[in-house]
Amino acid sequence: MNPLNTGAFVPMKGVVVMGQQPFRLTLGQMEERRLFAASLLKSGWRPVDVADECGVTRGAVPQWCKALAQGGVRRLRRKPHQGRPSWLSASEWKQVARAFKAGAVRAVFPTER
Repeated sequence: MNPLNTGAFVPMKGVVVMGQQPFRLTLGQMEERRLFAASLLKSGWRPVDVADECGVTRGAVPQWCKALAQGGVRRLRRKPHQGRPSWLSASEWKQVARAFKAGAVRAVFPTER
């Protein structure tokens, strides 16, 4: 049975299915691709066919299989990026917001530009 003819493919949002794909996918699109691959793997697709269908290397799918086996779909979801901690406290951020709302002239600048 050819898994590509099952009609199970659901195209990802913002990704061109046929033809050229965008150079970079967003984090959300990559997560969606991993979750789509997980659904294909759970429905019995071979990892090689999943890699071809999702447009990834054949080495990526075994990593996803391992993550799926260790923690389920939760392990395939993207992790939040915390970023650098803020130098300003919550009260300082409120002060900045008030200054922006008040305008540049009230903040001792000569014009609103």
